[in-house]
Amino acid sequence: MENLLLQVTQMGMGSLVLNIVLVAALSMLAASYLKGIYVKDFGAAILLAIVLALLNATAGWVLRGLAWPFNLITFGLFSGLIKLGISTFLIWVADRFLKGFEAKNLFWTFIFALVLAVGSFFINLIL
Repeated sequence: MENLLLQVTQMGMGSLVLNIVLVAALSMLAASYLKGIYVKDFGAAILLAIVLALLNATAGWVLRGLAWPFNLITFGLFSGLIKLGISTFLIWVADRFLKGFEAKNLFWTFIFALVLAVGSFFINLIL
């Protein structure tokens, strides 16, 4: 779910919906194993996936643009960590907006972001 606009243009709307459903299922699976993450039900997971996609397409794009000079200075050595940090922040923001999703603290938010990043990588390989 790196860039919603890129996904819509490359995959088409059907694949985007499938991607959101798979990320929602991944969120439910991750929440069942991670003690500090709570997702109320599958509807809340779908809403979480949509909110994260929208946040990644808007605020995530701006934050990655602001982090670009740091990537340039470090020759991209920390680009994965920067993206993971941005994803952690966006999940924290989503936690503040959604009632059916809760991340207990920053550690669990970071672990959840890591699980979603790895899971989304494999989902994008399949799609």
